[in-house]
Amino acid sequence: GAAYRINTWFREKIIIESEEAVFTFTKGHQVYFPTEESFLTHSERTYEYISLRTIPPEKMCSLPILVDFMNGPKIAITEADLQDYPGMYLKGDNSTTLHGLHPGVSLSEKQVRDRTVDVGERADYIAETEGTRTFPWRAVIIAEDDTDLLENQMVFKLSPPNRLEDTSWIRPENSHGTGGMQIIFMVSISEQV
Repeated sequence: GAAYRINTWFREKIIIESEEAVFTFTKGHQVYFPTEESFLTHSERTYEYISLRTIPPEKMCSLPILVDFMNGPKIAITEADLQDYPGMYLKGDNSTTLHGLHPGVSLSEKQVRDRTVDVGERADYIAETEGTRTFPWRAVIIAEDDTDLLENQMVFKLSPPNRLEDTSWIRPENSHGTGGMQIIFMVSISEQV
Protein backbone atom coordinates (compact mmCIF):
# COMPACT_ATOMS: atom_id res chain seq x y z
CA GLY A 1 0.00 0.00 0.00
CA ALA A 2 0.88 3.65 0.24
CA ALA A 3 0.25 6.47 2.69
CA TYR A 4 0.89 10.17 2.91
CA ARG A 5 0.52 12.92 5.48
CA ILE A 6 1.15 16.64 5.68
CA ASN A 7 3.40 18.29 8.29
CA THR A 8 3.48 21.99 9.15
CA TRP A 9 5.95 24.13 11.11
CA PHE A 10 4.20 27.44 11.84
CA ARG A 11 4.72 29.23 15.16
CA GLU A 12 1.11 30.32 15.60
CA LYS A 13 -2.18 28.42 15.41
CA ILE A 14 -3.46 27.91 11.88
CA ILE A 15 -6.86 27.66 10.21
CA ILE A 16 -7.29 24.95 7.58
CA GLU A 17 -9.86 26.11 5.04
CA SER A 18 -9.98 22.84 3.11
CA GLU A 19 -8.07 19.72 2.17
CA GLU A 20 -8.05 18.17 -1.26
CA ALA A 21 -7.81 14.38 -1.45
CA VAL A 22 -8.62 12.80 -4.81
CA PHE A 23 -8.60 9.09 -5.64
CA THR A 24 -8.95 8.33 -9.37
CA PHE A 25 -9.27 4.83 -10.79
CA THR A 26 -8.96 3.72 -14.41
CA LYS A 27 -12.35 2.01 -14.56
CA GLY A 28 -15.73 2.16 -12.89
CA HIS A 29 -14.88 -0.57 -10.40
CA GLN A 30 -17.32 -1.78 -7.80
CA VAL A 31 -16.91 -0.32 -4.33
CA TYR A 32 -18.16 -1.20 -0.86
CA PHE A 33 -19.54 2.23 0.02
CA PRO A 34 -20.87 2.96 3.57
CA THR A 35 -23.31 5.71 2.62
CA GLU A 36 -23.82 8.41 5.25
CA GLU A 37 -26.77 10.77 5.42
CA SER A 38 -24.86 13.49 7.27
CA PHE A 39 -21.67 14.19 9.20
CA LEU A 40 -23.51 13.06 12.35
CA THR A 41 -22.64 9.38 12.31
CA HIS A 42 -21.91 6.52 14.65
CA SER A 43 -20.14 4.75 11.74
CA GLU A 44 -22.56 1.83 11.76
CA ARG A 45 -23.52 1.85 8.11
CA THR A 46 -24.45 -0.84 5.64
CA TYR A 47 -21.81 -1.14 2.94
CA GLU A 48 -23.52 -0.83 -0.44
CA TYR A 49 -21.82 -2.69 -3.31
CA ILE A 50 -22.06 -0.15 -6.13
CA SER A 51 -20.16 1.10 -9.17
CA LEU A 52 -17.89 4.13 -8.80
CA ARG A 53 -19.66 5.65 -11.83
CA THR A 54 -23.02 5.64 -10.01
CA ILE A 55 -21.87 7.70 -7.01
CA PRO A 56 -23.14 11.28 -7.44
CA PRO A 57 -21.61 14.36 -5.76
CA GLU A 58 -24.44 14.54 -3.21
CA LYS A 59 -23.75 10.98 -1.95
CA MET A 60 -21.03 10.58 0.66
CA CYS A 61 -19.54 7.84 2.81
CA SER A 62 -17.43 7.42 5.90
CA LEU A 63 -14.18 5.47 5.93
CA PRO A 64 -12.95 2.87 5.32
CA ILE A 65 -14.14 1.92 1.86
CA LEU A 66 -13.06 -0.97 -0.34
CA VAL A 67 -12.63 -0.80 -4.11
CA ASP A 68 -13.04 -4.20 -5.78
CA PHE A 69 -11.03 -4.72 -8.96
CA MET A 70 -13.02 -7.91 -9.80
CA ASN A 71 -10.54 -10.76 -10.33
CA GLY A 72 -7.80 -8.42 -9.18
CA PRO A 73 -6.63 -6.63 -6.06
CA LYS A 74 -8.81 -5.01 -3.44
CA ILE A 75 -7.96 -1.43 -2.43
CA ALA A 76 -9.02 -0.04 0.94
CA ILE A 77 -8.97 3.71 1.52
CA THR A 78 -8.75 4.83 5.14
CA GLU A 79 -6.93 7.14 7.54
CA ALA A 80 -4.76 6.84 10.67
CA ASP A 81 -3.53 9.06 13.51
CA LEU A 82 -6.61 11.27 13.40
CA GLN A 83 -6.20 13.82 16.21
CA ASP A 84 -7.56 17.38 16.51
CA TYR A 85 -8.78 17.23 12.90
CA PRO A 86 -12.02 16.15 11.20
CA GLY A 87 -12.38 12.67 9.82
CA MET A 88 -12.41 12.40 6.04
CA TYR A 89 -15.50 11.33 4.12
CA LEU A 90 -15.59 10.54 0.40
CA LYS A 91 -18.03 11.54 -2.32
CA GLY A 92 -18.28 10.63 -5.99
CA ASP A 93 -18.80 12.61 -9.17
CA ASN A 94 -20.44 9.96 -11.41
CA SER A 95 -17.02 8.98 -12.77
CA THR A 96 -14.10 6.86 -11.59
CA THR A 97 -12.99 9.45 -9.02
CA LEU A 98 -13.65 9.83 -5.31
CA HIS A 99 -13.12 13.19 -3.58
CA GLY A 100 -12.31 13.84 0.07
CA LEU A 101 -14.93 15.77 2.04
CA HIS A 102 -14.52 17.28 5.51
CA PRO A 103 -17.09 18.83 7.84
CA GLY A 104 -16.59 22.44 8.90
CA VAL A 105 -15.68 23.22 12.49
CA SER A 106 -18.68 23.13 14.81
CA LEU A 107 -19.74 26.63 15.93
CA SER A 108 -22.78 25.53 17.95
CA GLU A 109 -23.80 22.16 19.36
CA LYS A 110 -26.66 20.59 21.28
CA GLN A 111 -26.48 17.34 23.26
CA VAL A 112 -29.46 15.27 22.05
CA ARG A 113 -28.78 11.85 23.58
CA ASP A 114 -25.95 10.31 25.60
CA ARG A 115 -23.76 9.79 22.48
CA THR A 116 -25.38 12.18 20.04
CA VAL A 117 -24.47 15.82 19.61
CA ASP A 118 -26.24 17.80 16.87
CA VAL A 119 -24.20 20.52 15.21
CA GLY A 120 -26.29 23.64 14.67
CA GLU A 121 -23.87 25.75 12.66
CA ARG A 122 -20.55 25.01 10.96
CA ALA A 123 -17.66 27.31 10.08
CA ASP A 124 -16.44 27.73 6.52
CA TYR A 125 -13.12 26.10 7.51
CA ILE A 126 -12.39 22.52 8.62
CA ALA A 127 -9.87 23.00 11.45
CA GLU A 128 -8.23 25.48 13.79
CA THR A 129 -5.16 23.79 15.18
CA GLU A 130 -1.55 24.08 16.28
CA GLY A 131 0.79 25.42 13.59
CA THR A 132 3.51 22.86 14.20
CA ARG A 133 2.06 19.40 13.87
CA THR A 134 1.48 16.32 11.78
CA PHE A 135 -1.87 15.78 10.11
CA PRO A 136 -3.68 12.43 9.66
CA TRP A 137 -2.28 9.75 7.43
CA ARG A 138 -4.28 9.08 4.25
CA ALA A 139 -3.76 5.40 3.48
CA VAL A 140 -4.39 3.16 0.49
CA ILE A 141 -4.08 -0.51 1.39
CA ILE A 142 -3.69 -2.97 -1.47
CA ALA A 143 -4.49 -6.65 -1.00
CA GLU A 144 -4.64 -9.54 -3.44
CA ASP A 145 -7.59 -11.02 -1.58
CA ASP A 146 -10.16 -9.68 0.91
CA THR A 147 -8.77 -11.93 3.63
CA ASP A 148 -5.31 -10.35 3.31
CA LEU A 149 -6.81 -7.11 4.66
CA LEU A 150 -7.31 -8.79 8.05
CA GLU A 151 -3.57 -9.27 8.42
CA ASN A 152 -2.53 -5.88 7.08
CA GLN A 153 -0.90 -3.75 9.79
CA MET A 154 -0.54 -0.45 7.93
CA VAL A 155 -3.01 1.51 10.07
CA PHE A 156 -1.50 0.07 13.26
CA LYS A 157 2.03 1.01 12.17
CA LEU A 158 0.98 4.53 11.14
CA SER A 159 -0.80 5.17 14.44
CA PRO A 160 0.89 6.68 17.50
CA PRO A 161 2.04 4.39 20.32
CA ASN A 162 -0.33 3.52 23.13
CA ARG A 163 -0.37 6.35 25.71
CA LEU A 164 -2.17 4.42 28.45
CA GLU A 165 0.21 3.41 31.21
CA ASP A 166 -2.15 0.93 32.88
CA THR A 167 -4.16 -1.30 30.56
CA SER A 168 -5.00 -3.98 33.14
CA TRP A 169 -8.62 -2.75 33.30
CA ILE A 170 -9.19 -3.56 29.63
CA ARG A 171 -10.67 -7.03 29.25
CA PRO A 172 -12.61 -8.84 26.53
CA GLU A 173 -16.28 -8.74 27.45
CA ASN A 174 -19.59 -9.96 26.12
CA SER A 175 -21.93 -7.27 24.92
CA HIS A 176 -25.66 -7.56 24.38
CA GLY A 177 -27.68 -9.90 22.22
CA THR A 178 -29.19 -8.52 19.03
CA GLY A 179 -32.02 -10.36 17.34
CA GLY A 180 -30.96 -13.71 18.76
CA MET A 181 -27.35 -13.15 17.76
CA GLN A 182 -24.68 -12.66 20.41
CA ILE A 183 -22.19 -9.88 19.62
CA ILE A 184 -18.76 -10.15 21.21
CA PHE A 185 -16.49 -7.12 21.40
CA MET A 186 -12.80 -7.71 21.96
CA VAL A 187 -10.71 -4.79 23.13
CA SER A 188 -7.02 -5.09 22.52
CA ILE A 189 -4.31 -2.55 23.06
CA SER A 190 -0.74 -3.49 22.31
CA GLU A 191 2.57 -1.73 21.98
CA GLN A 192 3.57 -0.14 18.69
CA VAL A 193 5.89 -2.34 16.62
